[in-house]
Amino acid sequence: MRIGLTPSDRIALALHCNVPPTADRSWLVAQADQGCPAASFFLARIIQVHLDGQQSVSRAARRSQSQQIFRHLENAAHTNHPMAQFHLAECHRNGIGVDQDHTKAAELYRCLADRGLAQAQVALGRCYETGEGVEQDYDTAIDIFEQLANDGHSDSQLWIGECYRCGWGRPKNYSRAFEWFRKSADQGNSYGEWMVGMCYYWGYGVDKDHSKEIEWYRKSAEQGNRYGQHYIGDFYERADGFLKDSEAMFWYHKAADQGFRYAIDSLMRLDSGPDP
Repeated sequence: MRIGLTPSDRIALALHCNVPPTADRSWLVAQADQGCPAASFFLARIIQVHLDGQQSVSRAARRSQSQQIFRHLENAAHTNHPMAQFHLAECHRNGIGVDQDHTKAAELYRCLADRGLAQAQVALGRCYETGEGVEQDYDTAIDIFEQLANDGHSDSQLWIGECYRCGWGRPKNYSRAFEWFRKSADQGNSYGEWMVGMCYYWGYGVDKDHSKEIEWYRKSAEQGNRYGQHYIGDFYERADGFLKDSEAMFWYHKAADQGFRYAIDSLMRLDSGPDP
């Protein structure tokens, strides 16, 4: 899942693999050197995942691996491999193996977005939102995300919900915000689930309902979302009952283990006990 091979990539690799693959990358390197774009893309993603997972790595080693990633992606991108082109744009955006160039990244995102690649459409929307590589244009960003949301893209549905909740480029409308949050949540988006819980807490577009609030926080928390974990902890801290603090501590710890600062603050508050 983290590497993101498409079915066509898997087929291409299977067709190029005449012998059982070895435990190392030699067979993959050989196929990449012979011009197999699927092998080049696969190799680049393996190196990237490995690099991301290293706790400590020297600057020289990181630079060398980053340059390998860029080279393999560039080779695959020359054959119009869409995901290689997308990750190549990410390299330009983040300066991985090449000098950082937001303009070049935005150009690549635009080409892929025009071909219908959802990931590139999202990235291009972010460019317009932040002004990275293009002139900042919030209206264009909203248009892009709204189209994606209408097509069922759960992250975009969440983003449009925030626009209606906060009045960003759209008139503030809590009912519309809840509608989009719920669409995102119904697709299993953990942030959408958390926001639905928040709507039931604040009464954004729906009547306040604490039973539904905790129901949606729990859905989010059980997917490992640190916001959902923190807010279910907050729910229990506010609740009545003998086990309320132990439940709150349990969920705060879950969120704190992911480095969520507010959960750490909450744990310190509970550990200190009530004010005298």
